[in-house]
Amino acid sequence: MKFKSANTLFLLFFVFSSIYIKEILFLFYNSTYSPDYFKYGDYIDYFFGYRESTGRDQGILYYYLHSQYLYFFKNVISENNLPIYISRTIQDINLYLHLIGSLGVFKLLKFFNAKNISIYTTLIFLNFFPLSISLRVTYKPEILAFALLPWIIYCFEVYKSEKNIKFIYYSIPLLVASLTSKGSVLGMVGLFIFITYFKLIFSFKKKNILIIFTLFISLFSLVTIEDLRSNNVSLINPTHEEKYNNTAEVKNIYKINFEKIIKSPIRDQHAGSMPALTLLDIHGDYFNLYWDNDATSLHKNRKEIFLFDESKNITPPTFNNGALTIYFQNNTDVYFREFLGLLVSVIYFLFLFYYFIFRKNDSRFVLTPIYGIFILLVMTIGGFPVPNWDPLVGDTIKPFYYSFFIFISVAFLMSKYLINKYKAIIFLIVYIPLAMYLIGFPKGEVEDQLLYETNQYSYFCEINPYFFNGLDEFDRDFCDLKSIEIDYVPRDVEGFKNPPQFKLFNSLLFLFSTFSIFNLQRIRLKSQT
Repeated sequence: MKFKSANTLFLLFFVFSSIYIKEILFLFYNSTYSPDYFKYGDYIDYFFGYRESTGRDQGILYYYLHSQYLYFFKNVISENNLPIYISRTIQDINLYLHLIGSLGVFKLLKFFNAKNISIYTTLIFLNFFPLSISLRVTYKPEILAFALLPWIIYCFEVYKSEKNIKFIYYSIPLLVASLTSKGSVLGMVGLFIFITYFKLIFSFKKKNILIIFTLFISLFSLVTIEDLRSNNVSLINPTHEEKYNNTAEVKNIYKINFEKIIKSPIRDQHAGSMPALTLLDIHGDYFNLYWDNDATSLHKNRKEIFLFDESKNITPPTFNNGALTIYFQNNTDVYFREFLGLLVSVIYFLFLFYYFIFRKNDSRFVLTPIYGIFILLVMTIGGFPVPNWDPLVGDTIKPFYYSFFIFISVAFLMSKYLINKYKAIIFLIVYIPLAMYLIGFPKGEVEDQLLYETNQYSYFCEINPYFFNGLDEFDRDFCDLKSIEIDYVPRDVEGFKNPPQFKLFNSLLFLFSTFSIFNLQRIRLKSQT
């Protein structure tokens, strides 16, 4: 196989895996079950006229995009299928944002002369990365930050190389869209940009500084005012439930029980340990919100390929009926999936530390998660801008909140280590089955009625039975029935027949951001000609 052919195959697999994972998530996970949807669903109600304000503290652009897209289904929405169309909307828009971020990662790594094979491998990895999967099913704006951050970094890095001020102008709407999306994102991305590019920013000509500052402040202010009128709550002054009105102790930063994290890597057992929470939640579902949420099909009907039993004698593992049985002399609970997720997270941090100590090239990107961790610590330990810590479960020290930095970090690590097709192939052969196992696969032969019903609403309804276990007996004639009825309190859906509220400045922000990304992806740099 020629090298170019290998690149083509990897690219095609990236496209296929993007669609495949998207279908898995749509079929097996309804996003109305995602964390805090019961709160952020208020944005949907607001845009369609059921509320006078959202009452929430996040920027409206992300939720505005979802509402505009949901309106396309106005003619087919009913009181019984509304949740499935909301779930489709969330996951479709999130996929679009994921792909925009992936294209940004491609451009960024390409700028730093990464090989195509390592870039495609990185993008495939992001498709299967459990933390990335959790972003794509959740109705929260962290995925918007991922869509924009690689392009923002790209703008600054290209300017540094090309000395063409237009790249900084392109970054303005992207920065505004990111910084106005959420208070924590404002702190994290703002701190990263300031520290990383402080000298660069102040090296601009005075005329350019004035123009850039004026444009940024104007757009930021107009969008913020529009957000405030919609929310009636400030971005930097959020309101929380009573359980979050606490601050963590300093010892939570370093406290960890190594024996306990191995023997009991489960929810609420490590609430006071930031290291444990981080390791368990990057590749796992520590808070039981996604594939360990027993209300979803991701959790149901798992075919256990690893079994554990007690034996008085030392007994070698046995393999029967497609399952590997491992024997222990002492009866104990075994959390195999959780342990595997923990192990993979440990490997990631080992590579991160090794890279920082011995290589240091581009370490400012490899270490970007530090900015996210720092801001979360300011919120949880410092109580700024408001206390935000639930001591019973350990919220809000979640990798989810700075996941976009983790993706950047992993992308640069992989671009340095997976430099040929053989390493890339071996990595994917190992990682993809592992990731699928972590999120609840393979599935058994037990019929899942919810899976059948959800498939009726899939874009790939007729071909999905060829790819997904559990749909083997699916009658393709059902694809036209659309008969799903979810256990859901019926509501008035007439409001969804009308266009969602129009937001001028957020609409302009979206158009400006789209214009910037469109031009950035088509510009051929002097250094690459």
